[in-house]
Amino acid sequence: TGELLDIAHEKGEIAAVDTVVIARAMAGISSVFIQPDVIETLPGTPKEASDHAVDIILRGLSAPTD
Repeated sequence: TGELLDIAHEKGEIAAVDTVVIARAMAGISSVFIQPDVIETLPGTPKEASDHAVDIILRGLSAPTD
């Protein structure tokens, strides 16, 4: 994931960020959604919640367009 983020940054597809930090956050986000007390509050599956959260992160990384 980190390497893919580095490539995206080099291509100008995402803003300059610490790709190691973002990659670790994206990789670990599912651990939040598999906790029993969290699962029961989700409108869907833990995978759906993780995918949604990662999509939000990726949209937030989009390089600004002028």
